[in-house]
Amino acid sequence: MTQLSLVPAGAGAGKTHHIQETLGAWVESGEVAPGRIRAVTFAEAAAAEMRDRVRNELMGRGRLHDAMEIDRAYMGTIHALGQRLLTEHAFAAGRFPESRLLTEPERDLLIRLEMHRCEALEPLMEDLGRFGYLPSETTYRPGQQTRTHHSTR
Repeated sequence: MTQLSLVPAGAGAGKTHHIQETLGAWVESGEVAPGRIRAVTFAEAAAAEMRDRVRNELMGRGRLHDAMEIDRAYMGTIHALGQRLLTEHAFAAGRFPESRLLTEPERDLLIRLEMHRCEALEPLMEDLGRFGYLPSETTYRPGQQTRTHHSTR
Protein backbone atom coordinates (compact mmCIF):
# COMPACT_ATOMS: atom_id res chain seq x y z
CA MET A 1 0.00 0.00 0.00
CA THR A 2 1.40 3.39 -0.93
CA GLN A 3 -1.61 5.51 -0.02
CA LEU A 4 -0.93 8.65 1.96
CA SER A 5 -3.70 10.33 3.91
CA LEU A 6 -3.23 13.91 5.17
CA VAL A 7 -5.75 15.20 7.66
CA PRO A 8 -5.29 18.97 8.08
CA ALA A 9 -7.78 20.59 10.47
CA GLY A 10 -7.96 22.62 13.63
CA ALA A 11 -8.28 21.38 17.20
CA GLY A 12 -11.48 19.49 17.89
CA ALA A 13 -12.31 18.96 14.22
CA GLY A 14 -12.21 15.16 14.48
CA LYS A 15 -8.77 14.39 12.99
CA THR A 16 -7.97 11.62 15.45
CA HIS A 17 -11.45 10.13 15.06
CA HIS A 18 -11.00 10.11 11.27
CA ILE A 19 -7.55 8.53 11.62
CA GLN A 20 -8.72 5.80 14.02
CA GLU A 21 -11.63 4.83 11.76
CA THR A 22 -9.48 4.90 8.61
CA LEU A 23 -6.71 2.81 10.16
CA GLY A 24 -9.24 0.41 11.67
CA ALA A 25 -10.81 -0.12 8.24
CA TRP A 26 -7.43 -0.58 6.56
CA VAL A 27 -6.33 -3.18 9.12
CA GLU A 28 -9.70 -4.96 9.01
CA SER A 29 -9.62 -5.15 5.20
CA GLY A 30 -6.03 -6.41 5.20
CA GLU A 31 -4.72 -3.33 3.35
CA VAL A 32 -2.18 -2.66 6.07
CA ALA A 33 -0.72 -4.71 8.91
CA PRO A 34 -1.05 -2.98 12.28
CA GLY A 35 2.71 -3.11 12.87
CA ARG A 36 3.31 -1.31 9.57
CA ILE A 37 1.25 1.78 10.42
CA ARG A 38 3.09 5.10 10.40
CA ALA A 39 1.13 7.98 11.90
CA VAL A 40 2.70 11.32 12.74
CA THR A 41 1.47 14.19 14.87
CA PHE A 42 3.07 17.19 16.57
CA ALA A 43 2.62 16.45 20.28
CA GLU A 44 3.61 13.40 22.29
CA ALA A 45 0.29 13.42 24.13
CA ALA A 46 -1.58 13.42 20.80
CA ALA A 47 0.55 10.51 19.56
CA ALA A 48 -0.20 8.48 22.71
CA GLU A 49 -3.91 9.27 22.40
CA MET A 50 -3.88 8.28 18.73
CA ARG A 51 -2.27 4.92 19.57
CA ASP A 52 -4.85 4.24 22.30
CA ARG A 53 -7.76 5.22 20.08
CA VAL A 54 -6.58 3.07 17.16
CA ARG A 55 -6.09 0.16 19.56
CA ASN A 56 -9.63 0.68 20.92
CA GLU A 57 -10.99 0.92 17.37
CA LEU A 58 -9.44 -2.43 16.51
CA MET A 59 -10.75 -4.00 19.69
CA GLY A 60 -14.21 -2.63 18.88
CA ARG A 61 -13.98 -4.33 15.49
CA GLY A 62 -13.13 -7.63 17.19
CA ARG A 63 -9.50 -7.48 16.00
CA LEU A 64 -7.87 -8.32 19.35
CA HIS A 65 -4.66 -9.74 17.87
CA ASP A 66 -4.29 -6.66 15.66
CA ALA A 67 -4.97 -4.40 18.67
CA MET A 68 -2.06 -6.04 20.50
CA GLU A 69 0.15 -5.60 17.41
CA ILE A 70 -0.47 -1.84 17.40
CA ASP A 71 2.50 -1.40 19.74
CA ARG A 72 4.73 -2.33 16.79
CA ALA A 73 3.30 0.55 14.74
CA TYR A 74 5.07 3.90 14.59
CA MET A 75 2.85 6.60 16.03
CA GLY A 76 4.82 9.55 17.24
CA THR A 77 5.79 13.16 16.78
CA ILE A 78 7.24 14.60 13.59
CA HIS A 79 10.45 15.28 15.53
CA ALA A 80 10.70 11.71 16.78
CA LEU A 81 10.14 10.44 13.23
CA GLY A 82 12.96 12.63 11.96
CA GLN A 83 15.23 11.38 14.74
CA ARG A 84 14.29 7.78 13.97
CA LEU A 85 15.03 8.18 10.25
CA LEU A 86 18.36 9.87 10.93
CA THR A 87 19.35 7.10 13.33
CA GLU A 88 18.15 4.16 11.21
CA HIS A 89 19.78 5.44 8.02
CA ALA A 90 22.90 7.00 9.51
CA PHE A 91 25.36 4.40 8.21
CA ALA A 92 23.90 4.54 4.71
CA ALA A 93 24.51 8.30 4.77
CA GLY A 94 28.05 7.82 6.09
CA ARG A 95 27.17 9.30 9.48
CA PHE A 96 27.40 8.16 13.09
CA PRO A 97 23.96 7.11 14.42
CA GLU A 98 24.28 8.96 17.73
CA SER A 99 22.94 12.47 17.62
CA ARG A 100 22.86 15.53 19.83
CA LEU A 101 21.01 18.79 20.02
CA LEU A 102 22.68 21.78 18.45
CA THR A 103 23.79 24.61 20.66
CA GLU A 104 22.17 27.98 19.99
CA PRO A 105 25.29 29.35 18.24
CA GLU A 106 25.49 26.21 16.04
CA ARG A 107 21.80 26.51 15.18
CA ASP A 108 22.20 30.22 14.42
CA LEU A 109 25.18 29.61 12.17
CA LEU A 110 23.40 26.86 10.21
CA ILE A 111 20.31 29.01 9.75
CA ARG A 112 22.44 31.91 8.52
CA LEU A 113 24.37 29.67 6.14
CA GLU A 114 21.13 28.47 4.57
CA MET A 115 19.67 31.96 4.48
CA HIS A 116 22.69 33.16 2.51
CA ARG A 117 22.14 30.44 -0.08
CA CYS A 118 18.62 31.67 -0.87
CA GLU A 119 18.61 34.59 -3.31
CA ALA A 120 15.02 35.50 -2.41
CA LEU A 121 16.17 36.28 1.15
CA GLU A 122 18.99 38.66 0.15
CA PRO A 123 16.93 41.82 0.82
CA LEU A 124 16.09 40.50 4.30
CA MET A 125 19.68 39.56 5.03
CA GLU A 126 20.82 43.16 4.48
CA ASP A 127 18.85 44.38 7.50
CA LEU A 128 17.94 41.50 9.80
CA GLY A 129 17.50 43.81 12.80
CA ARG A 130 14.57 45.49 11.06
CA PHE A 131 12.78 42.13 11.15
CA GLY A 132 13.52 41.41 14.80
CA TYR A 133 16.50 39.13 14.23
CA LEU A 134 19.31 40.37 16.42
CA PRO A 135 22.86 39.90 15.20
CA SER A 136 24.71 37.12 16.95
CA GLU A 137 28.25 37.31 18.24
CA THR A 138 29.44 35.36 15.23
CA THR A 139 28.42 36.61 11.82
CA TYR A 140 29.04 34.55 8.72
CA ARG A 141 29.01 35.97 5.24
CA PRO A 142 29.84 33.74 2.25
CA GLY A 143 33.23 34.53 0.78
CA GLN A 144 34.42 36.26 3.94
CA GLN A 145 36.20 35.04 7.00
CA THR A 146 34.17 34.47 10.12
CA ARG A 147 34.21 37.55 12.34
CA THR A 148 33.62 37.53 16.06
CA HIS A 149 32.33 40.66 17.76
CA HIS A 150 33.05 41.19 21.44
CA SER A 151 31.31 43.72 23.58
CA THR A 152 32.87 45.17 26.70
CA ARG A 153 30.76 45.76 29.76
